[in-house]
Amino acid sequence: MEYLDREIPAVDAIIVTDYGKGFVTQDLADHISRVASGSGKILVVDPHPYTSLSWRGATAVKPNRTEAFLEAGMRVSDVTPPILSDQGLLEAARRLLELWEPQSLLITLGEHGMLLVQPDVPPHHISARGRDIFDVSGAGDTAIAVFTLGLAAGATPMEAAELANCASGIAVGKLGTATVTTAELGAAVAGL
Repeated sequence: MEYLDREIPAVDAIIVTDYGKGFVTQDLADHISRVASGSGKILVVDPHPYTSLSWRGATAVKPNRTEAFLEAGMRVSDVTPPILSDQGLLEAARRLLELWEPQSLLITLGEHGMLLVQPDVPPHHISARGRDIFDVSGAGDTAIAVFTLGLAAGATPMEAAELANCASGIAVGKLGTATVTTAELGAAVAGL
C-alpha cells in the first residue's frame, strides 16, 4: 500500500486484474479505490467472481459474461438471445452498477462482442469483429488494457470500448497470448 501511495500519482490509469490467488484483498481493493479516486486517476478492474470484492467507485469494471452473472449473485444462463434483449444479462448488469457504482461496466461476451452499460444511458452492444479465432488466451487482458488506454487518452467509454473490441478481435486471431501492435489496431479501426 505504501508503494501504491508513492507510485499512483505518477500514472494516468490503474488496471487491477484479480486472478483469485489471494493477493488482492478487500483492504487492498479499498485502498486502491480510495487512492485512485483521491488523485483523480482512472481505475479499471477485471474482477474475479469467487473473491466477491467490492470495487465501489472504480471508473470501470470489466467482467466477462460468466463473471457478471456470478458477481451479481445470479445463476449463469447458457442461453444467449440477442444481447440487448437478454434480460438475464441486463439484470446482472443493473445489479453490478448498483453494487459497484462504476462510471462504466464493460461486459465481454466472447464471440458475441461486448456490452457497455453506464448509469442513465441505454446499454450499447458492440458486435464482435469478424475474424478467425485461433486462441482466446489473453483476449480479456487485451480488452482491459486497450479500454483503459482509450479512457486515459481521452476517449469516451463507448469509443474506448470500440477500440477494445477491435484489439480483442486481433488478439484472438493469433496463436497463444499475443500482443496487438499499434499498426494492427490502426488498420482495424480504419476498416470500421
